[in-house]
Amino acid sequence: MDTLAVLREECNRAIDFQMKSLDALDTKAGLILGAVLIVSGIIFSGDFISQLIPGTVLIVSLVVSGGSSLACLYVRLYARSPDPDVLRREYYAEELFVVQRVLIATAAEAWLINEPLLERKAERVKVAIISFFLSLIMIIVNGLT
Repeated sequence: MDTLAVLREECNRAIDFQMKSLDALDTKAGLILGAVLIVSGIIFSGDFISQLIPGTVLIVSLVVSGGSSLACLYVRLYARSPDPDVLRREYYAEELFVVQRVLIATAAEAWLINEPLLERKAERVKVAIISFFLSLIMIIVNGLT
């Protein structure tokens, strides 16, 4: 296997890892959002909220958790390797060496574009998890007193 093929394979592997990580973060955000909605439904159905001493903090933490989850689930287009139509139009008659270099360059560029988006999404999921568990702790502590 030549060097360009190895580089291309590694670039594709890195992009695939990013895409799987993005999917996993979306799954976590969806689960958190569902849990927030269930807990909110229970809290707002009946007298439960009036019994809570730190009701405002609880509501704020649930809103932050739900909002962070929604922000994480916001649909974005992530960079992928080159568009097959562009490859066909512009590189169909090119030498293999040229095409491989283009594929490697575009995969590396896609990785660089996606990395900060992945980090931002991970931070939003982290905020959603922390604020959701804060609200659960407040519910449990209030129930024990």
